[in-house]
Amino acid sequence: MELFTVGAETATSGLYFPKKFTGSLHLDQPAGSMLLQVHALSDHPGEVPHFSLCRTLQNPKYIHFFHVDGRSGILYLNETLTSDFFNELRSLSIYILRFKVMVSTAEDQVCDKPLTSADISLSLKDYRIPNCSALQPKDLCFGDPQLSFHIKENRPPGRFFQFYPYVPAHQCPNISVGYTLILDQHLPFQYNPVTSEVVLLNPLDREEREQYDLVVECIVRNSTTAVEVMESFRITVDDEDDSPPFLPDGTNTANVTVEYERKKVLYFAYYKYIKLM
Repeated sequence: MELFTVGAETATSGLYFPKKFTGSLHLDQPAGSMLLQVHALSDHPGEVPHFSLCRTLQNPKYIHFFHVDGRSGILYLNETLTSDFFNELRSLSIYILRFKVMVSTAEDQVCDKPLTSADISLSLKDYRIPNCSALQPKDLCFGDPQLSFHIKENRPPGRFFQFYPYVPAHQCPNISVGYTLILDQHLPFQYNPVTSEVVLLNPLDREEREQYDLVVECIVRNSTTAVEVMESFRITVDDEDDSPPFLPDGTNTANVTVEYERKKVLYFAYYKYIKLM
């Protein structure tokens, strides 16, 4: 199973692991809120990624506040985060809740395997999420504005990402959020507008192409207007043969000096207001 997430990753034994998945917990954040998403692709055809919470939270009594969807990897709140919850954590000098989400095949659900788990850190924020009218369209569309992914070449087809609004629908009943991934027909990806899922159609070959710069369109609608937000959706193809170095003295570490020229990467967004009849 290959783990991947927004930003940099660490490769070990052919698997890709996020350094960290981070999110925030807000005062009075309602039950059902989506917090973040862990992503995975299978190593072999027929494998189905499965996600589950590991009961290794530093304070395990709080694990019941969270739930991860076994199919999508989206982490949810089970309960509303009241002031009592925040006060109790503060009294224990807890400012970040840490735990793990295990990613494996559905038949293998043992949480004591560190190579198949993702680290989750959720920071406590002593303020409420702004109400719907105060949120910008971009805030409603994307929890993390930099949608950047790494996929190792020659991985079999499968779903690897699902778009979801930052604020639950029941919290903003008069607002709807919809997504479209803008694709050329020849690209090896497919978007399902019903489930908002992105699917890899064919194995990728890094020698043919190292990067795909796509665009996702998000439309936020209320009763009178529609606002269009565009964001970059970047997919980088990693080399299948990447592996840790072998050193003749039997160690697996070495001091390395890397010099490079920094390049700027442009992520863009714009809004288009559309009058509705």
